[in-house]
Amino acid sequence: MTNNSKWWSSPYGIVAFFLLPIYCFIFLVTNNNLIAGTKNYFSLEYFLLGLLYLCIFLFFAFLGTRISLTKKKYEITTLHIKSSFLDLLALLTVTAYVVWFGELLFQPEIIINILMGQGGTDGVRNFVSTVPGVTTLSQLGILYSIIFLNCYFDEDYKLKKRYFFYFFIIIFLTLFRVVAWSERLAFIEILIPTILIVVANLRLKTKILIRMIKYAPYIGVVLLLVFFGATEYFRSWNYYRNQYNNNIIEFVLERVMNYYSTSLNNGAGIIENFSGLEGNLWFLLNWLYKLPIIGDKFVETFDANPIISDFLKRYANEEYNNPSGLFIIAQELGIFGGMVYVLLFGLLAGSLYRSFYFRNGIGVYLYPIVYISILEFFRLVYLSESRTFPILLFGLIGYLFFTRKKRKEASYER
Repeated sequence: MTNNSKWWSSPYGIVAFFLLPIYCFIFLVTNNNLIAGTKNYFSLEYFLLGLLYLCIFLFFAFLGTRISLTKKKYEITTLHIKSSFLDLLALLTVTAYVVWFGELLFQPEIIINILMGQGGTDGVRNFVSTVPGVTTLSQLGILYSIIFLNCYFDEDYKLKKRYFFYFFIIIFLTLFRVVAWSERLAFIEILIPTILIVVANLRLKTKILIRMIKYAPYIGVVLLLVFFGATEYFRSWNYYRNQYNNNIIEFVLERVMNYYSTSLNNGAGIIENFSGLEGNLWFLLNWLYKLPIIGDKFVETFDANPIISDFLKRYANEEYNNPSGLFIIAQELGIFGGMVYVLLFGLLAGSLYRSFYFRNGIGVYLYPIVYISILEFFRLVYLSESRTFPILLFGLIGYLFFTRKKRKEASYER
């Protein structure tokens, strides 16, 4: 169903030929170089459990691509979004950023210090803070970018100039957030959907372009290291430079590997030390517990406290605090429950990919978000994060109330 050079755009392709090899690499290589003082929990037993989960997801994601979300098996449609929804998304996104960082306009010296690599992000975090339920709406910039790019590549849709202006403003604000708040994921959350949509609409004609697209995930690893190094320079390099004898390449490589190896080790360690103690689904219902006002009620009702904090203090390192998206589901749902979870997630990812590919359903808006969740398998349950909730909610609202469909010829090929 997909061009061979775009194999990685499918949920089963990215798992089979990218995530699985990386998973094995982490177990065989980086797991032997954990941070000093951290016990190795990522044993062969847990490696095989994670491998089983990935294979279940892979199989059912492939099966999910054979499930059509429309009555017509290969129906191609163009989704026309009402322009008022793009205006709404842009307004909410920019407002959230103004509420979040507006005060920095009167303190430019803080930003200058960060750009010079002095002081990390402490100055910004001490001066401004997030507002639950308001600043989280900055995440809608991701959804705006997804819808904007789909409209841009739709020959029947004529975008007005202001929507291009909104798009570049959102990109600028996101980059500012990356530097000021030291939040690399914010940039990746916009970059990945952009690449997916642009590549899906490319007509590959030259061999060089075909090869670049074919090996994009591996090229992306190199670019990730460069991006990580650039942001870490402003964030923590001054603190660690003496420890690494000013060798920033060694510093970046080790730190990136630590992020993934410690995440998997943390997840295995939580199961090992706290098996059966987690009943509030803190990570799988993270979006619910962090909802403004009513979230506190749920926290009190279910006595929801993330056990990972206790685990990190007693057994690991508090700096590397990701719980792993693979093993935390086994902790919160049990081994068998985790199998059911990845099975259903695979079916969802596959069917949304099909919808994205044929442009005939909500997958056009939501598959890029699910794709990010797949890439984050090793670190966290991205789809359940509070930062993801507004994207999913407004994506559903946009599809149900602001979108109309126009059927195309089924011979269309991407």
